[in-house]
Amino acid sequence: TALAKIHKANVNRLGAAWLTSLEGGAKSGNNQSTAVAVNGVLFIETAQGRVHAVDGKTGAVKWSWNPGRGGQTRRGVAVGEGKVFVAQIEQHTLHALNQKTGAPEWHFTTGGRIDSPPSVWKGRVVFGCADGWVYCLRARDGAMVWRFRGAPKWDRHMAFEGLESVWPVSGSVLMEGNVAQFIAGRSNFMDGGLRFVKVDVETGSKLVETSV
Repeated sequence: TALAKIHKANVNRLGAAWLTSLEGGAKSGNNQSTAVAVNGVLFIETAQGRVHAVDGKTGAVKWSWNPGRGGQTRRGVAVGEGKVFVAQIEQHTLHALNQKTGAPEWHFTTGGRIDSPPSVWKGRVVFGCADGWVYCLRARDGAMVWRFRGAPKWDRHMAFEGLESVWPVSGSVLMEGNVAQFIAGRSNFMDGGLRFVKVDVETGSKLVETSV
């Protein structure tokens, strides 16, 4: 690969290939995401909540999508099955965009904030939610395959100007083979601790549950 041409003798001569200012170079907002590179294209979610596809060779913006509202910390996108998946956190909604054009293809609204991009697995997307549930949707059209309640009870509390589960499922769901793994809860020292759960991705049935 081209990376093999980089070595100790020439690494100090590396320089920027291009610079693209997204959002007019805005410096405000919170962002904890990194770009996802697929087939020479970088897919980026900005702190304003907008998604951009950028040509990796030239830095030219191929397409942009504006959800109309941003604000909370952004954590990036997932790419797979010909789509770009991004959570509109404040609207409790997961969006699927066409990977080539950025056109919206479907969206799915849950009962709470979705703070991280989904995991893509064999034609499905799996993600956790602040309502205490883990959702598995069909990537093609957003139809729900199953959902699993990670929260042990229906207890709710106020957070981010809305009701959320005392045991939210935050962060991306970890996929290992046919097993989805996640944590439900806020702290080891509150509400009986955190719950570590493993679920069969095919069926949504529980395999393992441990309090930590």
